[in-house]
This record gives sequence, C-alpha cells and structure tokens, in this order.
Amino acid sequence: MKLKLFSVSSLDVTILKKTIQRNANVIPVYLMIVLLLLVTAFVAPSVLNIRNIVSILVIASITAVVGLGQEGVILTGGIAMSIPAAMTTAGIILTTFSHGKISLVWVILAILLCGMFIGLINGIGVSILGISPIIMTLAVNAIVMGSVLIPIHGAVRGVTPPAVAHFMSNRLLGGIPPALLFVTLLYGIMLFVFFKTAYGRRLYTIGNNINVAYLSGINVPFYIISVYIISGILSSIAGIMLTGYSTYAYAGMADPYLLTSIAVVVVGGASILGGSGNPIGTLGGAIMLTLLSTLLNALLLPSAYRQIILGGVLLLSLLIFSQEMRGS
Repeated sequence: MKLKLFSVSSLDVTILKKTIQRNANVIPVYLMIVLLLLVTAFVAPSVLNIRNIVSILVIASITAVVGLGQEGVILTGGIAMSIPAAMTTAGIILTTFSHGKISLVWVILAILLCGMFIGLINGIGVSILGISPIIMTLAVNAIVMGSVLIPIHGAVRGVTPPAVAHFMSNRLLGGIPPALLFVTLLYGIMLFVFFKTAYGRRLYTIGNNINVAYLSGINVPFYIISVYIISGILSSIAGIMLTGYSTYAYAGMADPYLLTSIAVVVVGGASILGGSGNPIGTLGGAIMLTLLSTLLNALLLPSAYRQIILGGVLLLSLLIFSQEMRGS
C-alpha cells in the first residue's frame, strides 16, 4: 500500500486555484506594506519597535472596523457616506451618558441601536425608495449630525469611561490590547460569512448583477438593507473605539474616516461596482494607510505636506473607482 500523504488530487489543485484567484487582488496591498516597512526601517528605524508597532495596529484597527462595514455595502454596489455621523453619535452618547446612573452596558447597547437605525434608514432609502446611495447616505449623515448636536448645543462634555479606554490601551498576555483581539475575531467571523455562507454568496451575486439576483429569487432589498445595518453597527463600534483611544469626543471627530473607509476597501482590491472584495484586503488597506501616516509623521514633514500625500493616496483610490465606472 503506497503512502499518499504528499499526493495532490485534481480537487486540491482546483481549490488552490480558486484560493489564489480569490486573494489575487489583495496581494498588492501587502506588498505595499512590506515596502513601507522597509522604507521605515531605513529612514526611521526607531519607529519599528514593539510598542510603536502595537500602537500602529491599534490605530489601524479603528479604520479596519469602519472599512469592513463599508466593504459590505460596496460589495452590493452601494456606498455608505453616513459613517462619520454614526461614529460621532457613538462618541457623544458614550461620553455624555456613561458617567451617571446609567450602566455602561446600556449606553453601548443604545449606541449600537442608533447605528442600526442609521443603517436601516439608509437601506430603506436605497433599496425600497430607489434613492442614489451617495445622495441618501450623505443626506442621512447631515440630518443625524445636526440632530445629535442640537440637544448639546454643539458642545460635547464628558470623557471616555475608563473601561473603554482600557479596551484600547491595556495590554493582555503577550502585550496585545483587547481591541486587536476583538478585531481579529470580528474579521474571522466576517470572512466566514462572506465566503462560507449563502448570505455572503448572495451579496456577491447582487453586486455582480442585481437583475440576475432578482431573477434567481433573491430578496434583494433584504440583503441591501442588511449590509447598511451592519455598516451602521460597525461604524458605531468604531466610534466607541475612536473615543476610547482619544479619551474624548467632539463634533467632526470622525470626518477623516469618510474617504478613508472607501480608500481602504479600494486599496484592498475591491471594486466600486460591486461583486468583488475581500476582508483580508480591507484589513491590509487599513494597515497600509496607517503605516504610511506614521512614516510621514516620523519624517517630521510639515502638516501640509502630510495632508497632500495622504490626500493623493485617497484621490488615487477614488480615480480607480471612477475609471471602473467609466469602463462599465
């Protein structure tokens, strides 16, 4: 009897080919990460110590959570522009209501429900009312931001609860903050959902051809609404994380994440037209942009130059979007 421990069947080859094809678009972003690490090691080697690397990953984890929510929406051919409102609302509620008699658990639950409601309104407007995703989500972003700032008269009071701050900064065994473990678990769950469930396969079907999805009997409005709800919830979680990292909240705190959430998805190999995307690529995009920002800070470039370079990266990402749309 021959030992077939190292034999390769045609099924193994097929699975390997599919795996390579699925992850081909994410390779460039990780090559860019390696390149940035090499450049950083050459021009600013002091940056690459364990403490700084962990800090970079913690900052990137916030962007990664936002990007994951954005990716689900983009996967179906939509786009979420109300991310700043959900994140800022989360920060304001957290710092305003978590220091009284209300339990932190109930405050966080209320924040997640707000994110869910924002996503629900967006999803209904896009899938049922037929409003353009950009117009609908931008309008909701403006309405929510105004509605949140009116009761507090534009002045945010309070600081982050210690438990949330510890979640972002404390080091567990091995020096790993709880936030990194949470994001790792979150991405593991979403990878399973995207690639191993009927729900995930239907999202790709809707993004590739929505008419085929309708003809196949897929409840398209349900799935579109669901990705906006997930995006709203993840944006709220990212808002909690951002508030925990910065230790306070303020109006406009999440504005930079509007374009960044799109950029990390695009840099990670997803298509604005939908039907193509991989959470692993989005995670790489978040790490790459955070590493680039860290490198620019280490070079002590003036703020104006840093903004120009980062803006150029975002613009390049959006140009890729527009080229795809014209090509379609």
